[in-house]
Amino acid sequence: MLAVGNRSDTVFKLIMLESLCLGTFGALIGMALGCLAALGISAIGIPMPPPPNANLGYTALIRLELASVLTAGAIGFVAAFLATIMPARKAAQLDIVEALRHGV
Repeated sequence: MLAVGNRSDTVFKLIMLESLCLGTFGALIGMALGCLAALGISAIGIPMPPPPNANLGYTALIRLELASVLTAGAIGFVAAFLATIMPARKAAQLDIVEALRHGV
């Protein structure tokens, strides 16, 4: 993109926007799949052995809490976004002649 005349700040912004989109979609899909897996496992149930001084076991379920699900999604989003900053800066500051010479 730099070779065809785009400015380095435009390249940086475009890469960060792509990271924003990928992080958002990844967090949403991850939260949805996690909730579906938790509901599926809870429908089957998790047989647990009896606790100490007891004779009967019980069936454990996975409890979904909105705050936990949103926190997990936010962590995934922030991790994807922060992991893009350094590569985006490096790509935006890349010397065009060197990149074309070495086939980057």
